[in-house]
Formats: sequence, C-alpha cells, structure tokens
Amino acid sequence: MFEKYLSSPHVRALLDAIAWGEGATYSTVYGGGSFTGNQHPHRRVCAGKYCSDAAGRYQFLGSTWNNLASRYGFSDFTPHNQDLGAIALISEKGALSNIATGDFSGAVNKIKRVWPSLPGGTQQTRNWTQSQTYFNSALAVYGSAPAAGAHATIPAGDSSDSGAPYMLGSIASTSASAPLLLGALALAFILLVE
Repeated sequence: MFEKYLSSPHVRALLDAIAWGEGATYSTVYGGGSFTGNQHPHRRVCAGKYCSDAAGRYQFLGSTWNNLASRYGFSDFTPHNQDLGAIALISEKGALSNIATGDFSGAVNKIKRVWPSLPGGTQQTRNWTQSQTYFNSALAVYGSAPAAGAHATIPAGDSSDSGAPYMLGSIASTSASAPLLLGALALAFILLVE
C-alpha cells in the first residue's frame, strides 16, 4: 500500500528528517540504547523526565507499532517495515500531499504530534531553519531539488526557530543510499547555522 512512496525523494527526505530529529537508527531504543532482532522490543526505558518503550528509526511506541502491524500486516520490525510504518502514519495525518509538493513545513505541522522532536513539537530537538536545511540536503542526496522558493517557513505564532536544543549525539541517517554523506551534510549545516 505504501511501497510506492519509498521511491519518492521527498518522502525519503522527510523520513530522514524525522529520524534525524529523533536521533535514532533502525535499532535504537528510547534513551539511546539499542536492540537486536526483527521485532519491536517493547522495552520501557526511563531517561530524564520521560519513560517510553519507543524503538526504531522513527521511535515507534510499542502500542503504535502493534496497531500499525495489525492494520497493515507488518510481520516484523525490519528497516523496510519501519519505513512503511512511518509512511502510514504520515499518510494518516494527511501529510503525504504536502510532502509530495515539497511543502515541508505543512507536512511537519501535521505530524509534529506523532514525532514531537520535529519543529514546533513538544520535545523539539531542531529548529525550523535547521530542519528545512536538512530536508533540502536529503533531497539533494536523493537526486532531487527543493521546491521553488523552499526555505524555512516558520508557521505564524511559532517561536521554535529561536534557540532549540540540539542533539548532536546521533545524527546519522541510516538510509541505504548514502548514510555517511547525509550525516556529514547534516553536521555541516548544524555547525553553519549555529
């Protein structure tokens, strides 16, 4: 059902931006640890003031993953199915049409409650400018260009571009095509923006 979106540079770039904001790889558990195997670990971890069983590149809660697996027939928690699960959530929030036209800020505004590390989210890790820059860099890695006039469009009333905390620990993108290049570009732009 969502397979066709895996070949979209815009969708791949959004997936990379989400993972970058979450500071996660396909085998990350909440708090920065890792897991092995091809099933969601359902391991509750407390870090700081939060406790969660989130896992994977998109930090799926165990209950969210179980729901996705049930509805879409995901039999395991492999990288491929994690990507499809993230696309399913993006679709459910109505953001696929935004991202298909390069409207990064419109898409983020629709999914920031799913991934609160995104700009404007309750656990924001990057600001709008950094996130848009990262998204545009990811588009270049996938052989696409930003939409005409694409830049960090900060939604009215959103002050999240003024000094968001930065999580530099794990900014690696684990996309099969160019993880090292994307990570290096992200770090370069973070340093440039700071």
